Amino acid sequence: MVSGHRFFDRFVHLKIHHPMAKRPSKTKSKATIAPETTLPGLSGAVGIDVSKAKFNACYMADSQSRAQGGEFTSDAAGHAKFLAWLDRVGAGRALHLCMEETGCYGQALAAFLHEAGHHVSIVNAALIKNYGRSLNVRTKNDVVDARLIAQYTLERVPKRWIPLASRHQALRDAARRRDQINELIIKEKNHLEASLSPQISALIRDHIDHLKNCKAELEKLMDQLLAEDPQLAHNAKLLATIPGIGKVSAINLLAEMPPLDGFTSARQFCAYAGLTPRENTSGSSLRGHSRLCKQGRGVLRRIMFMPALSLMGSKSGPLRAFANRLLNKDKKPACVVGALMRKLTALAFAIIRSGKPFDPNYASSFGQAVPQN
Repeated sequence: MVSGHRFFDRFVHLKIHHPMAKRPSKTKSKATIAPETTLPGLSGAVGIDVSKAKFNACYMADSQSRAQGGEFTSDAAGHAKFLAWLDRVGAGRALHLCMEETGCYGQALAAFLHEAGHHVSIVNAALIKNYGRSLNVRTKNDVVDARLIAQYTLERVPKRWIPLASRHQALRDAARRRDQINELIIKEKNHLEASLSPQISALIRDHIDHLKNCKAELEKLMDQLLAEDPQLAHNAKLLATIPGIGKVSAINLLAEMPPLDGFTSARQFCAYAGLTPRENTSGSSLRGHSRLCKQGRGVLRRIMFMPALSLMGSKSGPLRAFANRLLNKDKKPACVVGALMRKLTALAFAIIRSGKPFDPNYASSFGQAVPQN
């Protein structure tokens, strides 16, 4: 006679399905995306994951098609092979190319593809990362990232990237290099204060003098670029009319500002700089403090911080009156500085769009510069 336990053990490992139960599918589950096509006239998307020495590409005709990948070197030879690969996988049709914003590594490739006539998009790397989380992607490597960028391009259809004019790009490069040299000068001065050796101190002083000469050369180059481009020079003068913004801040701001054709309102430009408020509430239990979202170009926020801080120390002016109204509402000084940064950014957008200098008697001028829908 079989015991009860042994009888039960015979059926433990049997897979018995109820007649009304849904049987599991034999096909592997796959994260799907919306079967939207890319922009009209474009056949498929190519995701590009850029690194220092190479970049990986992945072509997808649509969300359900088989992906085709390739790896190329980040030099002229690799760029030429990539163009040939695009013609082969796309069969000569126009494609939507997309890459993450990875600093200096992808700029040369993006400019090369744009000059070749391709539709190129550059998106924030955080968007791709969060998109991968939404698809529950567990693996991260160059091949997977390229495929993920291609899927993102098919579903979200990012805007086309338009490069800056040559003089504008040169002005941005010079302004960034000057900021780097300023940081090096500060570090060397700190090293000079801590140095106990006369020989080392002399070397540090020589290095500081060399850095100051480089800074002077860069400032001459920036003045030359402004002199060669009347529109850039005019815009720099317009920005300098805003209270709190001097010549250096005006040039830095102008260098980092993108073409304003892609913005329809000052709020959009403030969001691009990460200066819009982010609410933090949920139901009746969570009542968090609103903060700056900071999801944008951090360099624009750094440029606007010192002008806003100088306005906090001023005693008069239209923007000082704006700050006083916020302080009278028991707003914290740090909150008022953030509001001033946003106000300055909105004024910069309006002044460049309108082509008119700052008018202290027309506080709503930035609203008139924006086309009404």
